[in-house]
Amino acid sequence: MKKENNIGTKVLDSYKEVIRTLKSLNDCYFIKSNFLICHRLKKMDIKGREPFCPGFLDGIETRKELIRRLNKLGKREKIILLLFYTLGKPIEYIECSLSLCCRHCYRIKKRALEKIVNFDKEEKINTS
Repeated sequence: MKKENNIGTKVLDSYKEVIRTLKSLNDCYFIKSNFLICHRLKKMDIKGREPFCPGFLDGIETRKELIRRLNKLGKREKIILLLFYTLGKPIEYIECSLSLCCRHCYRIKKRALEKIVNFDKEEKINTS
């Protein structure tokens, strides 16, 4: 069963979704035309089209939710996730940069992913 955030959309409920969102965190979006809002066509039977590509607004909400969850993580967990997934750095670079062994880097990365996926459960326990 998928979790829902306060907006009502199902986001970040699996490791696959979290990793996909982390990898696309620094992607840029380009609007195909110079109109932010498409003007309505003169024909009455044809409605105006959506100005953004499908999934654009959902992607923004998912990114916002990911950033909110990342801000709740510890500094080391956040750095390892961003270096590994968003910037695509190899594990050797990460372990040298943070003065950690390879195994510990993987442990921290796994723990951080678990925290992000189970964020709603932890938040409900803390508020109870």
